[in-house]
Amino acid sequence: MKVKHYKISELAAVTGVSTHTVRNYVQERLLCCVGHTPGGYALYDQACIERLRFIRAARKAGLLIIDIKPLIYALNDGENGLTKSTASELKVKVTNLKKHLSLFTDLLEQQAKISE
Repeated sequence: MKVKHYKISELAAVTGVSTHTVRNYVQERLLCCVGHTPGGYALYDQACIERLRFIRAARKAGLLIIDIKPLIYALNDGENGLTKSTASELKVKVTNLKKHLSLFTDLLEQQAKISE
C-alpha cells in the first residue's frame, strides 16, 4: 500500500493550521518532515497529521510550546517514552490550568453582575 505524502500547504489544510504554524513547529522540533520532493519541498505523512492534532489539542488545553516539547520528545523516544514524572508534571499543569480557568470564569461572572 502506497503511503500518502503531503506538502506543507496540504498538511496545513488537512489539519486546520497555517503553513506558518507548521514551519514554526518544525523549527521548534515538534514536527519533522519524512522526506522531500525532487524540487526540495518537505513532505509529511499521516503520523505528522496525528502529531499536529496532538499539538493543537494540547494548545487548546492551555499548554504552551515549552510544556508540549517534553511530551513530543518523550513520544519520539519510543520505548524510553513518556515517563511517570513527565506525565505527573503534565497532570499538575492541567489541574492548575483548570483552577485558573475556573477563577477567571468566576471573575467574568462577577463583572457581568456589576455591569447590570
